[in-house]
Amino acid sequence: MILPLIELNKDFIASEAIHYVQRTYPDFKFEYDLLRRDIHMVVDIFMGELHVEGGVYSYDIEDGRDDSYFQLNRYKRSFTVFRNHSEQTINCIQYTSELIRDVITNKKVDTVYNTQFKQSFDTEQKYNQDKLNEFDIICGLIVANSAAGSNRNYHIDFIEEYFDKGFVVTKIPADIYDRLWQEVGNTKWIDAKKSTYKKVPDWYHENEKHYVDPTGYDRPSYERKIGADIFTNAPKSLIDISDDLIKDDTFSPLRMYRPPNAVTKYLHFWNGSENSPHHVDAIDGSDLMVFCYLTEEKDWKEEWGGYINIMKEVNSQVTNTKTILPNDGVMVLVNNSAPIFKHGIRNLIKRDINRYTFIFHYTWTY
Repeated sequence: MILPLIELNKDFIASEAIHYVQRTYPDFKFEYDLLRRDIHMVVDIFMGELHVEGGVYSYDIEDGRDDSYFQLNRYKRSFTVFRNHSEQTINCIQYTSELIRDVITNKKVDTVYNTQFKQSFDTEQKYNQDKLNEFDIICGLIVANSAAGSNRNYHIDFIEEYFDKGFVVTKIPADIYDRLWQEVGNTKWIDAKKSTYKKVPDWYHENEKHYVDPTGYDRPSYERKIGADIFTNAPKSLIDISDDLIKDDTFSPLRMYRPPNAVTKYLHFWNGSENSPHHVDAIDGSDLMVFCYLTEEKDWKEEWGGYINIMKEVNSQVTNTKTILPNDGVMVLVNNSAPIFKHGIRNLIKRDINRYTFIFHYTWTY
């Protein structure tokens, strides 16, 4: 029977697959026992897809429904190493399926990476060659399931960080990254007259003089007027980048908990940074702020300044404080809808380097 034969070879399959990964990817780090456990579960999934009657491999189809999904779903929350959806883990799953195929067809595995366990054979075993073609389909489903586990973990981590800590640090999507650098190159830069920024775009200015009450009473209104002026002056190419950025899969966890449409409300763009104590930008009425950093420097030093520090403050108690260096390609998502999350900026101390900052403000709407 096929199932007992696979069961007899389960340790052989796991050992061979692990040593295959170790030799193929010597820099790949993993816990041996956890990977062994994942491989055993992959073997179990294949076994769960076998019909005992006649000992042939097939889908479990009842009433036109593919029950293999439900078999895979049993293991959704169980993968550990395979949740890291990478070249190494995908190839490990595929190699495991090849080993299973060899085992049930009584083919001696050509390359043996480990001799701790021996391959078992059953020469009387019968199999259906046509049904073996479905191995690739099942293998693809398992790989997809490992990706689902990886995505699920990403969603959970993202939501916890965004709503509990107030921020998420990630990388600028590759296509957006290239377009932002083009924007840097196409911009006409002028001196920043009233701030410590190195340079600002020539369109970065108020369209009229807006009065601000020295008591700060009308500060929200003032901030919104300035933001509206700058947005009006911004080039369409930069607005298009902002609109495309929010559609990236990076933001998919937020779309699960927010209205369906994200609209660019304000944007900012400059070279350098000014010293700004911890504050909240929620007064401008936007829900999400996205900081995108570009620089020619390969390894930003904290003593150069220009970094952002984010903290959570509740009842004068500060928690979850973190300093984020503006390394090239870094993107920081800030929860701007809750005033308990505050951010501060250190001015750029090393003035002979560039620190380009794009800030996009979004509002979720129906």
